[in-house]
Amino acid sequence: MSEHAMIPENADIQKGYTTGTAVDAEALAQETALLKQINARPGFFGRWKGYLTFLGPGFLLSAVALGSGTAGSSIASGLDYGYKLLWVHPVGTILGIIMFISMGKQVLVTNARPYDTIWKRLHPGLALFWAFNVILASTVWQFPQYSLGTAVLKDMLSVIGFVSADTANTTGFTLANILCGLSLLVPGIYMCWRYATGERSNIMWFESTLKYIVWFMVFAFLAVVIKTGVNFGELFKGYFGFYIPTTKDGLDIVMAGLAAAIGVNMTLLYPYSLMARGWGKDHLGLKNADLIFSMGVPSIIATGLIVIVVANSMHGNPEYTTQTISAATIGAKALGPLLGDFLGRMVFNLGVYAMALSSITIIALMAGMAACEMFHIPLQSTKFKVVTLGTSIGFFGAFYSMPFWLPIVTSSANIVMMPLAYICFFLLANRKDFMGSFVNQGFKGWLLNIGMLIAVLVMVLGAAIKIINTFF
Repeated sequence: MSEHAMIPENADIQKGYTTGTAVDAEALAQETALLKQINARPGFFGRWKGYLTFLGPGFLLSAVALGSGTAGSSIASGLDYGYKLLWVHPVGTILGIIMFISMGKQVLVTNARPYDTIWKRLHPGLALFWAFNVILASTVWQFPQYSLGTAVLKDMLSVIGFVSADTANTTGFTLANILCGLSLLVPGIYMCWRYATGERSNIMWFESTLKYIVWFMVFAFLAVVIKTGVNFGELFKGYFGFYIPTTKDGLDIVMAGLAAAIGVNMTLLYPYSLMARGWGKDHLGLKNADLIFSMGVPSIIATGLIVIVVANSMHGNPEYTTQTISAATIGAKALGPLLGDFLGRMVFNLGVYAMALSSITIIALMAGMAACEMFHIPLQSTKFKVVTLGTSIGFFGAFYSMPFWLPIVTSSANIVMMPLAYICFFLLANRKDFMGSFVNQGFKGWLLNIGMLIAVLVMVLGAAIKIINTFF
């Protein structure tokens, strides 16, 4: 059977996708040739070692996952429960990786655009509801990003003496709030539009800068963990004890942690980013390595360190609660033992600002992508820019005091939207008229199906818990 005969033509489904930059055919051909050599290596570790030089799309997912929702849920976990909820974010991330492995396989094998596929192979209503949820989630998530980003910027200005402490704590349409909000909106939208038009040299520099700032904060947290010590018995129980709180607030923290790991809008971003890079069947092995090392490892390490540091420095102290805690307090108390109050607050604030800004950029991009698919709008068009500005209504979050518990509420609400996306991609993975001989089958196929079903069931259960907690 030839390679082309193994996959149905799916002639009625739109193929390919570009963010505005034509794929460099020569560079892609060279990359594919090297990957074929790597794929032919007999040893598993030999192949994965070769993949490490090609990592890419997973970093976009990391940038989204390491946002205000992740920061808020990790801080709340450590503050209220110590080490007990360390398992939450890794479980959410692993379940998400399982789903993304399947999503990526579908895209790389068929080159079919997911929105059009769901529309024509499942039901138009499912496609519309999925894209609508992506836009809705992206719009709602902008509010806590702007709120948290503004808060840490004002705290930095207060630390270095540019504004008074009273000004830093003032809400409403003040000059400080307007300038801080614009310092998030302008670069966020600018970078979003740059992604869409394909002018990527500045983007690469910008992303690298953000990545280094975030990882600087992560290593600072690691240094504090080393300095303050780790209770390894509690650490083991935290990761493998799977403690579940019985209170409404505790369950919200768990739901937020699971949902912040993987957002519904990421289910649109990932497959389209693969197509934009021109990846195909030869990238199947690379795709799995990329998900683990570009998305999973950084996200799990970062959130674990934040939980441990907050647990070591603030857990059990009634003075600190998720209702009253501030960025300044966390920076001073968590990083202060290592860097002092001034540097501790500056490092923490820079890291959180980087997390908020990178999330704002890519969240706007995801909303724009979804709108483009729904309304057949070109990514390079003025209409795309209008959509991304419209979903940036979260800019008004810069003018209101939204404490660290707000991202927890926002993220936990996301879990209600997740089951639909997961179910759609599970069904497509098992449709032979769509996937051909690449349909899930055999031992690996059954393992993937079992993992996907577990992910679906966890999301359905989480959605049910969230609905019950909200209305009953």
